[in-house]
Amino acid sequence: MSFQEDKNQLIEYITQGMRYSENEQELEEFFEFLDRLEAKALMETQYYALVADAYATVVHNPKKAKEAFLKVYDPKNKKDVKKLLDYDRWKGRPVVRPSKRVVKALPQFKYAAAEVLKNKFIKPKGSVCSVCGKKSVPLYIGNAYTASGELTCFADRSDQFCAACIKDGAAAKAFDIRFNSPILEELTAYDADQINELAYRTPECSSVFERCDEDVWPTCCGDFCRYVKYDSGEERFYFQCTRCGREIVWGRED
Repeated sequence: MSFQEDKNQLIEYITQGMRYSENEQELEEFFEFLDRLEAKALMETQYYALVADAYATVVHNPKKAKEAFLKVYDPKNKKDVKKLLDYDRWKGRPVVRPSKRVVKALPQFKYAAAEVLKNKFIKPKGSVCSVCGKKSVPLYIGNAYTASGELTCFADRSDQFCAACIKDGAAAKAFDIRFNSPILEELTAYDADQINELAYRTPECSSVFERCDEDVWPTCCGDFCRYVKYDSGEERFYFQCTRCGREIVWGRED
């Protein structure tokens, strides 16, 4: 493919919302396309511009995007200067390549299934948990709320921790953070153990509720439900009661 054909292909991936795709085969094909772009960039510098856009708009990895963009960066171009500064301001969770996901290695969380957490952990080479010190474990790259209520993204930090340290509360205690909305602690109908389990010992899932225009977690039988699946095609979120097994579906029109 020519440079223009590759550019058009990337635009198509961006337009079709590949970042939000739940189809692992399609996502893997995109990353294979990105591999080809990076290989071509070693031969033709102009391809680094496409690599940067791919990491920025689909993978949502500003660090990788910036590294590629610096290969074609023109300090005399005001747009280039602004783009470089924007990379430093970006926050968010990157899309993890399906072939590198670590679902089977995750512990079972009461309020979130491993399937919906697969983009929140990655197992880099030489990984070490900054809380318990375990080596070669999946590390958290999702968001968390600081004590002041601000969001921080652990994909951008070096002090990452493992899923086990989230589950037992050690990570929340070590960093003085909560993983899900501070609003949860204002609820009075649920006991402290339930609220603490969801807020401090369940990986962040709050972003999905913003897309549903909701503020709190669905409940049933006096307890919070378990988030089990997201249908990106219909923008529907599936939950299950942890007690009676009833299915609850959320969507924008609900």
